[in-house]
Amino acid sequence: MAKSRIARVTPNMLKCIEELRAALKNLPAGESRTTAKGALDYLERTFAGKPQPNRGLACEYPRIVIR
Repeated sequence: MAKSRIARVTPNMLKCIEELRAALKNLPAGESRTTAKGALDYLERTFAGKPQPNRGLACEYPRIVIR
């Protein structure tokens, strides 16, 4: 890992978020959709510069990070 813990959000990354958001709409209701929505929300919060849970350190999946 790089010494800096800051990742730059590029236009390509923002486009990927848009594509994921569109794909999420086509998922049927259920656990997969709920988990995918949580993951997308987490990425959007991170890209917006909001602090990550546990300062971005590894945590136990699935409930700490993805809500």
